[in-house]
Amino acid sequence: MFDRAARLNCIDIPFVVANMKIRLPFALAVILGAAAGAACDIRVSDKGGVSVDVNEGGRAEDTWTRSYTVTPGGRFELDVRFSSIEILPAAGKDIDVVATRKARGRSDEAAQDLLKQFQMKEEIAPDRVRLEPSRPEGAQFFGVQIEYQVKVPPGLQVVVKNEYGSVKLDNVQGRFDLSVTNGRLSGKSVSGGLQAHTINGQVIMQMTAVTDDIRITTVNGAAVLGLPPNLNATVEATTINGGITVRDSLPLVTSTKEPQRLSGRLGTGKGPRIELQTTNGGVRLGGGEPPT
Repeated sequence: MFDRAARLNCIDIPFVVANMKIRLPFALAVILGAAAGAACDIRVSDKGGVSVDVNEGGRAEDTWTRSYTVTPGGRFELDVRFSSIEILPAAGKDIDVVATRKARGRSDEAAQDLLKQFQMKEEIAPDRVRLEPSRPEGAQFFGVQIEYQVKVPPGLQVVVKNEYGSVKLDNVQGRFDLSVTNGRLSGKSVSGGLQAHTINGQVIMQMTAVTDDIRITTVNGAAVLGLPPNLNATVEATTINGGITVRDSLPLVTSTKEPQRLSGRLGTGKGPRIELQTTNGGVRLGGGEPPT
């Protein structure tokens, strides 16, 4: 929350980045500096949080929708920036994509023109679909937000890259490869296999069934995982600056138990491999819901 936020025009961004005692990922600092001169507000909270808000009167919104059919076990890829992504189960065999695009500009006409610069690149094959939006260059980049809702059939391989934003899974089954530079990865009632990586952000996942390996890595953020208690699997967790917690709800038999390293088995241990690794952040494991 930015209740008592300082409000600055974008022209002040380089001064803020250089002089205020706030924690910013280096990449974000560079982007904020590049946005100097854009018509937007920067809000800096008492705790050092930063919010960028394009402060212009014009607005425009549109919706982009597509449906794709791929072979069973095929692959869907989404490569975006500054977006929120929700992945849900499909009602049928098709992949359904809805992208809601919202633009802000100096006028409604300027916002409409900005939306026209965002084109979706589609690569379509019988067993693979890849989507990547094109974006305008410069400070206008901050004037558009895109929200994706993707519905996928079970058994699909889903690959998502999002530089700044979030990815959320809800009641889906498949093999998921998710990567976020600055943002959060989360999921509930997820079945299958999972690769999840964040640089600045946490991963919070609830797995109801694990049929393939799970690997969760974070640089600055916690790795929190809820697993089915009756699972047969091997587990390894490591952290450099953080701790490791295993709730009693998860019947883990440990072979190595140290403050920053843990290994063991669930059930027979003859099953998928589950690995969690953080640099600056803790690891928490539990049975059922992700432990808080």
